[in-house]
Amino acid sequence: GSSPDFFRIYKILGKRYRLPVLINKKLLKEVGLRPEKAIKPNDFVVEHVHLATFDHYRKGHLKNFYIDTLRNLSPGLNVLLVHTAFDDAEMRTITVNHPNFGAQWRQMDYETFTSKETRAVIDENNIRLVSWKEISSMRKSQNYV
Repeated sequence: GSSPDFFRIYKILGKRYRLPVLINKKLLKEVGLRPEKAIKPNDFVVEHVHLATFDHYRKGHLKNFYIDTLRNLSPGLNVLLVHTAFDDAEMRTITVNHPNFGAQWRQMDYETFTSKETRAVIDENNIRLVSWKEISSMRKSQNYV
């Protein structure tokens, strides 16, 4: 879980260092915070955040989850959280005893999101990829902090 103080500091540091701060009601609930208390009126809230689960990974369904998610996105801004890296000695050391988002999972994410199949799904569904810089500009134009 997380604490309200930790979340408050997360937002302060994001503002101070001009870094993106991902705020999503579902993710807040998953870390034990109450969105109605944690979210302030000028916070930029991303309504659609998608994240594979350990169950998707364990059953070998990561790629299917990502492809299905891309094919069924809601209109508007969607964030698909992935953790790309190589399954090498360094990443295995960093993620030792941590299969959830571990080295093998990250390699699978990398392979999925650099594949021609995934690129084709993105193109076929007219998905426009955006950067955090573009999201930051959108926040500023809508007077979010």
